[in-house]
Amino acid sequence: METIKNYLDNMFSTMPDTMEVRTAKEELYQMMEDKYLEMKAEGKSENEAIGIVIAEFVNLDEIKEELGIHERREAYAPAEEERYVSMNQAKEYLEVVKKYSNFIAVATMLCIFSPIMLIFLGGLAEIYDFSEKAAGLGGLIVLFGFIIIAVAIFIYSGNQLEEYEYLKKEAFHLDRGTEEFLREEKKRNKPFFSIKIIIGVALCIFSVVPVLCAGLLMDDFACIVSVDILLVIIGIGVTFLISAGMVEDSYKILLQEGDYRKSAKSKQMEAISTVYWCIVTAIYLGWSFLTFNWGFTWIIWPIAGVLYGAISAIYSACSKK
Repeated sequence: METIKNYLDNMFSTMPDTMEVRTAKEELYQMMEDKYLEMKAEGKSENEAIGIVIAEFVNLDEIKEELGIHERREAYAPAEEERYVSMNQAKEYLEVVKKYSNFIAVATMLCIFSPIMLIFLGGLAEIYDFSEKAAGLGGLIVLFGFIIIAVAIFIYSGNQLEEYEYLKKEAFHLDRGTEEFLREEKKRNKPFFSIKIIIGVALCIFSVVPVLCAGLLMDDFACIVSVDILLVIIGIGVTFLISAGMVEDSYKILLQEGDYRKSAKSKQMEAISTVYWCIVTAIYLGWSFLTFNWGFTWIIWPIAGVLYGAISAIYSACSKK
């Protein structure tokens, strides 16, 4: 119950210390405690029970109105140009991100899967000596088919999330109840994020095992299949990483933590990111079409990801200075 006490202390911290306020606080605590015990009796976990209690008793506006009390003058007063994000808006944003993070994860997986058929048919053409042009054409049709579907999903998901872009770019403020609720929800979901990230990383590391085994067998067909298996495992692993990362970031965005804190919000990094990935895509397509070595050129994506992380870190360090 310590969490609920701390929550109430924060909620009432901007009110005057009068008998009416103390009485209201004690009554509200008793109501929240009763609700907490009711949730526990229904089999809810401690974190779930606390989350439900805070969500139900999040708004003190009615109590303030009934008591005729006002927040102290020294309480935080956001700048007039800052938006106010309500509890309902925050919950709505979290639900949208949870839904479309899965869409984006699947689209990314399709991009990783796209060269699989091209690699398979190209390898078979070399081993069994049939038309490389026919194999290349069939592989390219599948490749572009997957990419078209992935791009359509990216665009659709981006349009659904566009409404909330201001959360990343602009400063805004939350009421104390909403902020406490989000912190509790983030804490409650932390184990799920960690499990997904562990699974994703483990799959990406394990993906090289089939290639190593095929190399030991010294069999051409096994080598071709092993590369395709590698891409499949990486694609599945990436879906775990993206779905967990996007949802975890949504809490950071709402709480304005890390790269999303008010002082760090800048359109400059967004512009750098857009230009960077456009250049990477152009290099990938140009290199692939010039060499037709699609089975190797995909390596540019993990390299580009590592470099982007370095660029982001350098940018953040320079921004702080």
